[in-house]
Amino acid sequence: MTVLEEEIDGCLGDWATSKDFILDEGVYDNLPELFDKDEIRYEYNQANQDWSTVSCTIFWAVWAVSDLVNEEFSLDKIKAVDDTSYTQWRVVGRWWYTNKAAECIRKFFNNDKEFTWKYWKIAYYRIEIDNDELVKKVLDKGYDIYTGFYWNSKWTKDHRTDAKLDWTEFGASTFGHAICLVKKDGKYWIKDNYKWRKTYDGKKDENYYELMHDTSEIAPFHTYWYVFTLVKEDNYKELERLSKIKTLCQNIIVLLWDLWHLVNDTNFQSILHYTADKLRWKIKDCETEEEKFS
Repeated sequence: MTVLEEEIDGCLGDWATSKDFILDEGVYDNLPELFDKDEIRYEYNQANQDWSTVSCTIFWAVWAVSDLVNEEFSLDKIKAVDDTSYTQWRVVGRWWYTNKAAECIRKFFNNDKEFTWKYWKIAYYRIEIDNDELVKKVLDKGYDIYTGFYWNSKWTKDHRTDAKLDWTEFGASTFGHAICLVKKDGKYWIKDNYKWRKTYDGKKDENYYELMHDTSEIAPFHTYWYVFTLVKEDNYKELERLSKIKTLCQNIIVLLWDLWHLVNDTNFQSILHYTADKLRWKIKDCETEEEKFS
């Protein structure tokens, strides 16, 4: 067995336990509008550092964001993300759940002022692996789709022979790992996080290996896949505007109520009451608009 085959990345877990991430219902129309991306890709090597040998879920999420914004992040930044994961109930030296890594990366980059100034904020969405049409539509837009899978030495032997994943069944699983799916040169590929890896004969780069079947046909893949996307700046500006309107309306209602108690003019009190009702209607209108961005 190779070192890679013995590595226990173990990104196995129950994604349904996460309550914080955004998800769609497996329907393309329910995803946010995805702009067309280029095929610029970045690669990292989780095996080169002692601290990252069991951090595949961190690495796949970081380089998915790299591909999203076309920026290669330093190892120092990746380690900072990895360190952050240990403040979120991850046990030192252990693998971590895929969905928890996605949420960790989202929060990390959205709290990075330099990152948000350059690119704005990111969100992630969950899609079902069995929805082959949706998977291909997202990949055709240039996005990474990433997940974990259950694997054994047969999986490794299959793709490291010719840089292609030909089989769909691999028998009993031994370990877990996390990877991305991407599209480049008109083909669909699995992108791993072992930069500079070669096929067994040493003739081909093998950090990418071609996907020869639809994802729904491949037994070891996990059920759910994730895609990061940039949140439109216009959306955030609109949410900020709506929030300000609601706050002002609420503050004015309080002032109107104070004024209502001070005056004796019943006609004027009626106008104040009418105005307060209009402001309450405006708050509800803002809340309806906010739901469009939730």
